[in-house]
Amino acid sequence: MKKIKLLKYLLTIILLFLFTFHKNSCTFFKTDAELFLEDFLPLEFNRVIYKGDIIDSSNHMEPMMDFGQYCLPTLKTWRMRIKKGDTISKSKNSTTLIIHKNKKIEKVNFDTLDINLTSLPCECSKLK
Repeated sequence: MKKIKLLKYLLTIILLFLFTFHKNSCTFFKTDAELFLEDFLPLEFNRVIYKGDIIDSSNHMEPMMDFGQYCLPTLKTWRMRIKKGDTISKSKNSTTLIIHKNKKIEKVNFDTLDINLTSLPCECSKLK
């Protein structure tokens, strides 16, 4: 009986240790902003035209912003500023989108308070 209790105790400690050790590498514990940035930061755009919305049918018909090769989730701060036909630029590892409208240039910084995501940046070909 004591051996079973000891075995349960050791197993619990081992599981807690493994759980804690792998916590940092597991996406389950990451915030929406962290998950978004993991996929968004490596992207690079050079005067890419916003084609309008595309629907992510695999994710509750969530609207995504179609930029040709890549689709981005619809964030409020972007939705208010980016209109169909605008072009955007973004440097790799930057959180700033540069919006080119007619002859004006507007910079929009990524705001972690605006994150309430059900979708992450992805290749548009996966949605079509």
